[in-house]
Amino acid sequence: VDELAEASLNRGVRIDWLLSFTMLHDCWSWPTWLVVQDIIKPATEGRGRVRYADLPEEAHGFGRASVFMSHCWGASWGALVAGSAYGA
Repeated sequence: VDELAEASLNRGVRIDWLLSFTMLHDCWSWPTWLVVQDIIKPATEGRGRVRYADLPEEAHGFGRASVFMSHCWGASWGALVAGSAYGA
């Protein structure tokens, strides 16, 4: 496995973290693009284009992925979270 693939594989989002993040920010009904615009980008601005998953204060929420999920930028963030958590 090449280095970039391995790095991506190790940025999997923990379901418990995803649920906590969503409850903390009360963004269940937001579209995914708005979560990125209003939460993710402001948290990473001025930090050298670091990925949100690489922020030291968020490191506990990420690890080796066991499932791959994709999403639509215009779809409901809450639906993505609920779909991720279903059966977990």
